[in-house]
Amino acid sequence: MNDRHPGLLLRDTLTKRSMSQAQLARVSGLTPKHISRIVTGQSGIGTDAAVALEQALGIPARRWIRMQADYDVTNHKRRPRQ
Repeated sequence: MNDRHPGLLLRDTLTKRSMSQAQLARVSGLTPKHISRIVTGQSGIGTDAAVALEQALGIPARRWIRMQADYDVTNHKRRPRQ
């Protein structure tokens, strides 16, 4: 299981491609705010965003969804039980 937020992959991908968040917003149809929140780990990646990222970046939507699910499960297990 991967405990990295998928926003880290997104940030690294943008850096490697010399692409800004604003540019990604234009080509993906996601808002700049949404992309910023994903990159900073404040928001997860849902199905719509995963498909938009696949179309814009060529990284399969299933990969984004799997990464988000792995991150969510790992962090849920780390929460103290009440």
